[in-house]
Amino acid sequence: MIGEWKNAGKRFWQGFAAGLAVAAVLLAAGLSVLLARGLVVEIDAKTIAGMVQTRIEEQARLDLAKAIAEVRQNVPQLVESQMKSGVIAASIQIAGVTIPIPDSATGELETHLKQTVESSLIAILQRIDVNALAAKMGGDSGGWVYRSLERDFSGKVFAVQPWRGVTLPVTVVVRE
Repeated sequence: MIGEWKNAGKRFWQGFAAGLAVAAVLLAAGLSVLLARGLVVEIDAKTIAGMVQTRIEEQARLDLAKAIAEVRQNVPQLVESQMKSGVIAASIQIAGVTIPIPDSATGELETHLKQTVESSLIAILQRIDVNALAAKMGGDSGGWVYRSLERDFSGKVFAVQPWRGVTLPVTVVVRE
């Protein structure tokens, strides 16, 4: 009976060693196949482009609204700096005769011109559709990202070294 127990322990260790050997062979075979074939990484181009598009639209909407508000506040100073006093020298020409307009009248003309330019610029800034402009920017950038992923990554194989001396080929597949 004692001999059977000794043999049972011996058989247990033999079975355990055989199991480890089979596991090691299977692991080595799996690694060999993995290293030969490599990994395939799928990139969902539509999802990534959509995420970029959404984020750019959101940021553009905020930044454009802020920039337009700043420009609107600075319109009077911008117009004033660009239209210095005394830039208008007005005269009327009739049948080859030039009649100068007095300085008092040109000053009034300058003031009216500045007011007209200011109000026109403010009206133009108010008509800018920030949402449509942001959507266009987002759509354009989403398209660029999509095309770039397809052009620059689809079918490319990258060599990755997970351990020293071991190179694993990684193939990128871009799916729609």
